[in-house]
Amino acid sequence: MSVWEKLEWETIFPENKGVILLRLSGALGGSRESYALLDEVRDNLRGDHKKIVFNLENVERMTSAGVGILCAIFTSIANTDGKMYLVGVTERNKTLLDIVGLWDQLAHFSSESDVQFD
Repeated sequence: MSVWEKLEWETIFPENKGVILLRLSGALGGSRESYALLDEVRDNLRGDHKKIVFNLENVERMTSAGVGILCAIFTSIANTDGKMYLVGVTERNKTLLDIVGLWDQLAHFSSESDVQFD
């Protein structure tokens, strides 16, 4: 696997209690790292973190498996009465999320500073 295909992320716990910011980069697909992201989100949902912000501006590639992981994350968050937010989604990745009907289900913003929590 090339470095380009690897998903990496930074987890930030802003001062807003209950919020997690995940800055993703690389490829969101069927990799071990992508499934580790799903596990991390589920682990954090067991605590007090119910609002998860995904910054996808540096996600160079998203596959159908990556869309599936985002759908699984969305379901896990919804099952805990949490909320999922997307930031910086590229036009290509927006199209993929729109095709599966996830785009209209999520709050999405251009930048992290634009996120408004409900």
